Amino acid sequence: MKKRELILAACKANRWKWRSWRISMFAPTRLSKDEPLETYDIQYTKEGTMWYTEDGEWELIEDATPNEPLVRANEKVMLDSDSVPNLSEAVESTYGRLLFNWLVIQYAFGTKIPYQQKTTANKLVKMFVTKVVDEPEDGKYDESGNVFYPNEINRFVKSIFELTSLCQYVTPTGSVKTLTTHPDMIATRDALLLQYKDSLDDPAVVAKIQDILIELDKEWLKGDDAEGYYISGKSFSVKRKKMFMMHGIEAAFKENGEFIVIPKSLSEGWDMTQLVAKYNATREGSYNRGADTALGGEKVTFLQRIFQHITAVEGDCGTKVFHNTLLTEYKLDNYMGMNLMVNGEVVELTNENKDKFLGTVVSLRRPILCKLPETDFCSNCLGKSLSKNPRAVAAEIAAVGSTIMYAFMGAMHGVELSVSHFDYNKHLS
Repeated sequence: MKKRELILAACKANRWKWRSWRISMFAPTRLSKDEPLETYDIQYTKEGTMWYTEDGEWELIEDATPNEPLVRANEKVMLDSDSVPNLSEAVESTYGRLLFNWLVIQYAFGTKIPYQQKTTANKLVKMFVTKVVDEPEDGKYDESGNVFYPNEINRFVKSIFELTSLCQYVTPTGSVKTLTTHPDMIATRDALLLQYKDSLDDPAVVAKIQDILIELDKEWLKGDDAEGYYISGKSFSVKRKKMFMMHGIEAAFKENGEFIVIPKSLSEGWDMTQLVAKYNATREGSYNRGADTALGGEKVTFLQRIFQHITAVEGDCGTKVFHNTLLTEYKLDNYMGMNLMVNGEVVELTNENKDKFLGTVVSLRRPILCKLPETDFCSNCLGKSLSKNPRAVAAEIAAVGSTIMYAFMGAMHGVELSVSHFDYNKHLS
């Protein structure tokens, strides 16, 4: 049997439920002598990679490479429509995505959510977060995908956390390539610094130089086993940049915005003439982590106390004042789940109807325009998600303080230098 047929057959036999079996897909392992053998068990031997047959025999996997993992997470595989219950057509996918769909999507939701080729936990949450209802008292579950139930959310959370057991096998943190960078890196950096030597007092120019070097570093790691570990932008723009490309800009520990450019990377040794600038950066990060983080935490408590008596009330306040705005792609995420007024009726903006309103002027219901007396808001002005809990407004407003706190905490771990292009049409539309 070949590895594709083996893995597909094993998944259909629910072997994806065994953590040890999942790990054996992506890493050479040795089976415990105390555990009973199961069909489709994988064993790495000197003779090659074997699988345990239904007849109780070990059989060689024909296309497995000796002393190598049976498959890799990003290795491509052709799937038929019956490979996973939530797959409706033949596709080219990867073994990692195949396992993800069995372990997370199919286990939690069955066929309610279709096969996901590329997604994140946050994107999946958006598919069901506004459609969760109580468990049916009559035991009749809706399998259409229009509603989701708490037991499905519970399985989803469990399976997402179960993925962590595969991290070190699917995305190793280190490899030979991660210990260094592109061989042309230093020469490229020095040439760019010479080319722009008269403009290094402009942060945008320094950012441009760094972007070129970062792309060169990404090219170096492309296709490497550990490439998937560097999913955060800061992995390249802060950590690997300082280590292998150039130390970059360090701001003075002052309020006037002064900074200095440090060309040498840490792997080339410390430039002792720039020691003060480096120490100042450490002092600023420490200050942010201490005093300014405390300020963000204080804001959370402050806002919660101010808004603690705000209550979400079921019903409609009857306001005739709405917020008219052109609904663009830029605004869509911010307004998703809010209520619109359409021909005098309240309509929730959802993924299903967003295309109907995109590019048109819509009338939004907003809490600031609610007519309820004192400190209350009606459910139509708040929207479905906030109106579910009477105290949700205070918690939502307190999140502003949390954002401040996290921003300052992040400064302790390095600040990314980048250029953002301002499109005034997005903000004025």
